[in-house]
Amino acid sequence: KGKEKLSTDFLSKQSTIDWEYFEELMWAVGVSIDKEVEIYGKSLDELIKDRNGIAHGEDRPIDFEIWKERSRMIRHMMKYVSDRIRLAAAEGMFLASNQRR
Repeated sequence: KGKEKLSTDFLSKQSTIDWEYFEELMWAVGVSIDKEVEIYGKSLDELIKDRNGIAHGEDRPIDFEIWKERSRMIRHMMKYVSDRIRLAAAEGMFLASNQRR
């Protein structure tokens, strides 16, 4: 995506991780996003929107089946990221994004 060099306070700028921020984080550590995770982009943004609405006092009905599915999605994304970072570190490719500039 041709990202700009990240500022030192990049990680402290946002309290929640929407899809765009997730992409930035993955770029920063040199982890590509496979199609199996990319499909979660819209759902992640919807989850963050719902979470923010609830946190700011909006009266929203909660569909626990949807939240359960979204929790599964988040666990899958976390495992994906963890696995990719461990692999990159083991292969000496950590922070490969520095090489793409």
